[in-house]
This record gives sequence, C-alpha cells and structure tokens, in this order.
Amino acid sequence: MSNDRVLAGLSALVRAPGRLPLTLNGAKTNGGDFPREMTAQMDRGVRIGGIVNDMGGKPIAGAEVLIHKITKTGAREYTQVDHDKARTDKDGKWSSESVPADFQGFSFHVTHPDYRPTMFNDTAKTNAAAEPLSRDELLAAKSLMVLPPALRVE
Repeated sequence: MSNDRVLAGLSALVRAPGRLPLTLNGAKTNGGDFPREMTAQMDRGVRIGGIVNDMGGKPIAGAEVLIHKITKTGAREYTQVDHDKARTDKDGKWSSESVPADFQGFSFHVTHPDYRPTMFNDTAKTNAAAEPLSRDELLAAKSLMVLPPALRVE
C-alpha cells in the first residue's frame, strides 16, 4: 500500500460522434503532478433512432432527444452519463451512434418548446398510457415517441 495521499483529482467525460462516451480520471499526489497526457480509446457505438410525433401523428421538427443512462454507484448515489443529444429533422426523425451494442437501461428525454417534456426509456415509458420503447424499433430507427402539447398559462 502506498503512503501517497491524493490531494486533488480530476475526472473528464470525453464524447465524440459515433463513439461511446469515456470518463478519464487522474489524481495529483503529494509527490507528483497530474498526468501531462491521457489517451482516450473510444469504442464505436451502434446506430439507434426513432420518430417524434405530436398526438395527432404529425412529425415534430427541432425536438431534442437527450440519450442518457443513470447508474447506481452507491447506497444512495447515482451517476448520469449523457451519451448524446440528437435533434429531429423536418420529418421528426432522429438518430445516434453513441450507445453500446448491448444497450439497456437507457433513457430518452425529449423536449421541444411547444410540447411537454417527456421521458422515455428502453423498457417502459414514464407515462403509463404509452407503449414502452422497443429495442428492435430503436435499432431499426423506427421507435415512435409521442409528445403531448404544452400547457399554456396566461
């Protein structure tokens, strides 16, 4: 066991299009310094996607889809890693290549100024009235996400 004490630490989340995010960690001890260089070897992700529509079946352009995973890291501690942010095109379609091939437990937070923000995941939707997202449909880029209209207050 070393007698070095960690005086400071760093943690950096590295993301790149088409790659899985990676966390790099470094520490400065009383006898040294932070590493001058760190190498990030990032694995390729698989392509997933879907369509965002309104409740009438019309595509929603410009919706943001935040793809993230929350992992339990302690008794009452969780870590969220944002894998990617995708934006829907004029046909309501979005895609990402920043999830692992064996993905599960991912959430998709969909926002647009004219609609209520809605959270989906790859096993069930937080709104019990909707269907869960299918892994096969996500892989085929055909997963349907329906956003309810925003509540207007004047």
